[in-house]
Amino acid sequence: MPEEVGNATSLDLTVDQIAAHCFLFFIAGFETSATTINFCMFELAANPNIQDKVRAEITSVLKKYNGHMTYDAISELRYLEQVIYDQIAAHCFLYFIAGFETTAMTINFCMFELAANPNIQDKVRAEITSVLKKYNGHMTYDAISELRYLDQVIYGMKFGLIEMKISISRMIKSFKFSLHPEVKLPLKLCSMGPLLRADEPILLLTDKI
Repeated sequence: MPEEVGNATSLDLTVDQIAAHCFLFFIAGFETSATTINFCMFELAANPNIQDKVRAEITSVLKKYNGHMTYDAISELRYLEQVIYDQIAAHCFLYFIAGFETTAMTINFCMFELAANPNIQDKVRAEITSVLKKYNGHMTYDAISELRYLDQVIYGMKFGLIEMKISISRMIKSFKFSLHPEVKLPLKLCSMGPLLRADEPILLLTDKI
């Protein structure tokens, strides 16, 4: 039951509610993450020099952390993170020129998630409309502080980035990827669904390192 604590409201959660939230936390954004990884692996396979730089960074960072993929290790994979952001800028159907500005790239990634999830986008818009109405249309500090749902979306984006860095790192450190001869370049894209996809399957060849 909700309980007033000062000016805030606390909520006691049951075990089933906590389990449900954990389940949602892990499955949310699966399709968008998978699509991003798919295009990222294509770009790495098509650009072996960049793939080698990513692999060198992963090897160096993992050596520093004794082979353990810890949160700190993942956070130090800066070049891989740049590759992911650049891939989103190149293939995101809601295109923003993000460049190397961290804030701009974060917005780009976040807008990609919102565009791919219209129901979440509608909730964010409803929250913004409600909060701005309360503050007479002024985007004040207090107004921004009340955008709690938008905060969760941004944190979810960060979780998605960590998830992708782990997935790509585990593949790149153990295998060398190249394009299958049947892959036609330039890659033809299809945007008929909610997410941008390749018109034909992206086939990759792998060699164990």
